[in-house]
Amino acid sequence: MPGTTNFLPFNPGAVNQENDATYAADALRNGGIPTDALFPSPLGNKMFFQWSQFIAAFAGMLADKNYSTSDANLANLKAVLANILTNVDLQITSHLNAASGYIKLPPALGGIMFQWIVGATDYTLDNNLTSQSLNFYTPFPNACLMASVQTQLPSAVATDIFWQLGPFTTTTVLVIKGGSHNDAGRHGYYLSGTTPLVLALGY
Repeated sequence: MPGTTNFLPFNPGAVNQENDATYAADALRNGGIPTDALFPSPLGNKMFFQWSQFIAAFAGMLADKNYSTSDANLANLKAVLANILTNVDLQITSHLNAASGYIKLPPALGGIMFQWIVGATDYTLDNNLTSQSLNFYTPFPNACLMASVQTQLPSAVATDIFWQLGPFTTTTVLVIKGGSHNDAGRHGYYLSGTTPLVLALGY
């Protein structure tokens, strides 16, 4: 259902008002009205017509987008106008860095925030359950919704070492190194120099 508005054009029939050329050249419009001077009605009609046309068109546009406007309450009108997008509302904030960083979408796109962390390279040659508590570049303002960890290898050689995800908060994430065994009870191949890579999503 479309919104409503009580903002209407003044003198919609453009009766007794200056045309554009006369209005542009009018000395009173250009210099202001002197003290105790008469205010000609053709000038006043053109002024109020022009201002109100824009305001009525703007309010009508908002009504077409299901927003209602009224002059009855200034605070309510301000709240409705806050739905208008500006460059600030569409600004993406970020810190791009190889080790850790983030990208935050603007409020108009939900304010979702992506963060990444490159943990410390682990050079142990076994599958002991070592762990790293990693700090996000900046805290998530409200919540970290989910996170994932991948294992970066030092070379194009497979390994039975892998990094797993532990608990996470708005500021930190725990990653745990583990390993698996090959079949028939044989020990796996444990490659030195694996690095945990974390990607997290929040708002």
